Amino acid sequence: MEIITAKNSGFCKGVRRAVNKALKALEQEDKGLYSLGPLVHNPQVVEWLAGKGLNKIKSLEGINKGIIIIRSHGEGLETFRKIEEKGLDFIDATCQRVKRLQELARGYYQNGYRVVIVGDRDHPEIKGVVSWTEGSALVIGGASEAERLAVHEESMVLLSQTTLPEEKLRSVEEVLKTKTNKLVTHNTICPATRLRQQAAVALAKKVDVMIVIGGYNSSNTQKLAQLCRQTGTLTYHIEQADELCLRWFDNINRVGVTAGASTPDWIIEEVVRTMEEWNDKKIPDSDSEEEKPLQEDSSPLKEPEGTAQEQDAQLTGVSDKETCTEPKELNQESEDENIEQERENVEVQLTENIVNLRKGEIIKGKVVEIRQDEVLVDVGGKSEGIIPLPELSRRRVENPREVVEIGDEIEVFVIRPENEDGNPILSKRRAERKQAWERLENAFEKQEEISAEVVEVVKGGLLVDVGVNGFVPASLVERGYVEDLEAYVGKNLRLKVIELDRNKNKVVLSRKAILDEEYENKKRETWDNLEEGQVVNGVVRRITDFGAFVDIGGVDGLLHVSEISWGRVDHPRSVLKVGQGIDVKVLGVNKEEGKVSLGLKQLQPNPWETASEKYKVGEIVEGKVLRIAPFGAFVEVEPGIEGLVHISQLADYHVAKPEDVVSVGEVIPVKILSVDDKAQRMSLSLREARGKNTGEQDEKDKEKETQPEDNKAAETGVKLGDLFSELFEENKVQENKD
Repeated sequence: MEIITAKNSGFCKGVRRAVNKALKALEQEDKGLYSLGPLVHNPQVVEWLAGKGLNKIKSLEGINKGIIIIRSHGEGLETFRKIEEKGLDFIDATCQRVKRLQELARGYYQNGYRVVIVGDRDHPEIKGVVSWTEGSALVIGGASEAERLAVHEESMVLLSQTTLPEEKLRSVEEVLKTKTNKLVTHNTICPATRLRQQAAVALAKKVDVMIVIGGYNSSNTQKLAQLCRQTGTLTYHIEQADELCLRWFDNINRVGVTAGASTPDWIIEEVVRTMEEWNDKKIPDSDSEEEKPLQEDSSPLKEPEGTAQEQDAQLTGVSDKETCTEPKELNQESEDENIEQERENVEVQLTENIVNLRKGEIIKGKVVEIRQDEVLVDVGGKSEGIIPLPELSRRRVENPREVVEIGDEIEVFVIRPENEDGNPILSKRRAERKQAWERLENAFEKQEEISAEVVEVVKGGLLVDVGVNGFVPASLVERGYVEDLEAYVGKNLRLKVIELDRNKNKVVLSRKAILDEEYENKKRETWDNLEEGQVVNGVVRRITDFGAFVDIGGVDGLLHVSEISWGRVDHPRSVLKVGQGIDVKVLGVNKEEGKVSLGLKQLQPNPWETASEKYKVGEIVEGKVLRIAPFGAFVEVEPGIEGLVHISQLADYHVAKPEDVVSVGEVIPVKILSVDDKAQRMSLSLREARGKNTGEQDEKDKEKETQPEDNKAAETGVKLGDLFSELFEENKVQENKD
């Protein structure tokens, strides 16, 4: 007879934690240790702890000193209030999953949700959770009971007993969706319970008989036996080895063994050892007439006397009462009225092959719980894997939720296949590091670009996150000099690996290599397509006194100051800024010399095209003196249109130097004498504009008419004298030059 023990059998983490806390307290405290009800749902464990000094009590009445240990199933809010009122010390051994269930129920209750819990309303775990909602939570056993709910709530939260089969939670969830406007579901089922159930069912399908070991009052053990029976395999639920019956194994080839979460290893081992001893004795079928096997001392075995049960007892050393007492039936009180129909609809998801973990390997897992200092991950092993907070990320994190959420599929590195509690110790950080080096080596070999976030400015460059720390020298960040590296922090950069040494943990990257390559490709493409007359978009890269250099796609073209505007530009900086994007027209292309001339004003209307229509001869307008020459002054009547006021037109008297009459920047009235659109010339007169505006010229003319002849002659003589003086001075200067 082959005996197979299911994986994920026996103590779960919560039970082991509670027992360890009790043992530690019993070693250190002498005040008296009390457990409200059984610490765990296994009478043998409770009896064993009682022998070490743990007192089981039903209530706090009469307990005025000592320490109260809260059992793994947890306690209600009123229990903690009573402990506080009495001033008693306590040790909270509540299973962390039950504690999470209590917190969820309390939080949603306080936020106005109707709390609905799927489970056994008489189970201490559920009683405690209901208490945390001040007794307001609804407890239902299954989908059929959910159907009978007459309430319709605005918002509900659905929780579950930690040992519940997941299929039952999902079936209730579907029903409740029709009974509320908003349903929030939290799967509070312990993954270890699910794995235990899956492994038990998988084994039950392969054997002839299943033995389920655990307390009769243990809900999770009851469900194990129930699920095994649903497979059609003969299933017996026992608490310990002395309840085994030899006749259960008549004509049996394979026996499966599983155990509930509160069942200690020694009880499982005792049951298995008892069956192995029977197996070693090679007990024949009761009707067999084969020769009886020899006893261990090789002497002939005496023919047993009495009934068949008495003969079994003689052969095995187990009394008749202990051997063949039928196992107790499953407790059905917590099942729905339509449990048989519900069983037919249940589809148990099996995990036939439990993963065997090896140190150093990278595996996939699913985040099932997030705690303050660790994350639990289902990796298909016997128990959930634990990622300590420092192993979650290379960066320092305060809250694990900054990195992962429940339900996330992640890859983890196996640090230890199993700790003292049977949990694998995992690392997301190390998995990412190992994978990062593989990606970097591949990118370096193939010269592929990667993306990385800048996390810090360090001496000489930038620190980037590429799964490991990578360094980008300041000279390789841009194609040119970078003044402020802080501007890159938090940004994702496209990079190439230019140096890699895994042994030295050294990664050097360059952004400039990518930019240079793109620049050259773009430059080549620009030269191939560049033609005179094109209008292209560019970026001002550099400004000088004579113009600006504009990048038009890897090629720098010169935008001369004279081509910036139709009007006068004192300096290119008054119009343009470095980094400014502008559209320009290609005026000339010299591919041999690599020169391109650009124009900006050509994209604007030429004011001379409409000058003759806009400015009529004889009209007086205002203009600004732009520059002064020996022969006159240039006046701008609008940006792009300048006219000359000849020196003779500056005043109605002799003007030696134009600056004696006007100054640069001065706004003056001018009379339009002529306009030539084609030649882009305009003649102006300040003298006539001022005379017409003020009437001074008319008054002077009248005065001249009334002057005596001798005065006119005198005035003429003065003017002639002045003229000869000027000519004399000019001749004198010329003679000196000669």
